[in-house]
Amino acid sequence: MRVSIGDNAPNVQLTTMHDASVQLAELWQPHGVILSFLRHFG
Repeated sequence: MRVSIGDNAPNVQLTTMHDASVQLAELWQPHGVILSFLRHFG
């Protein structure tokens, strides 16, 4: 799936740092969410 600048984020399933699954839409409904993508070198 290709996402361009300005596109709405897809409602993906994420894993929290406590190994719980959550849908992205559950996070942005009560308040805004900033997505940051970092590339791992190493």
